[in-house]
Amino acid sequence: MIIQLSDTLIRKGDARTYSCEFGFDDISWMREKHRLTDKKPAVLRIENTGNGHYQLHAEIDCNLHLPCDRCLKDVVCPIHITDERELITRPTEAETMEDGLDDAYIQGYELDVDEFIRSELFLHIPMKVLCKEDCKGLCPKCGADLNKGACGCLDGPLDPRMAAIQDIFRESKSEE
Repeated sequence: MIIQLSDTLIRKGDARTYSCEFGFDDISWMREKHRLTDKKPAVLRIENTGNGHYQLHAEIDCNLHLPCDRCLKDVVCPIHITDERELITRPTEAETMEDGLDDAYIQGYELDVDEFIRSELFLHIPMKVLCKEDCKGLCPKCGADLNKGACGCLDGPLDPRMAAIQDIFRESKSEE
């Protein structure tokens, strides 16, 4: 969806609220496509503050499906974004250089809502995704899900060079 700022927000002080549906069902992250579900319409309130400047207040809610960082199970990550920012439709060269403005979602007086939502989602993707706090992950040898139980691979040394260190650990456990 494209919002024409010059059509509806002509005078300083003019404000309008938009309810915008997502124009996409997934996002590409780390070379994978990830589903978005329970997408509520994004609520954007835009106010003309004069001289080609607009104040944007955004509320975005959805669920993003990401793999667990340890066992790769699908994890539903609720995303709630509340953002407030200034939009500049005609930045001067000084403003562009000073603020580092390079917003792909605003071109002239057009605000690309889908591109804005997508950029906000990228900023709010969790750094670490776990299916549960004590997720044991996958066996590095056979790939079995260790949350379901031991696979038996971990009993032997993973690397023959580590066998001596594993013997030390076994001895210290037997002394306890």
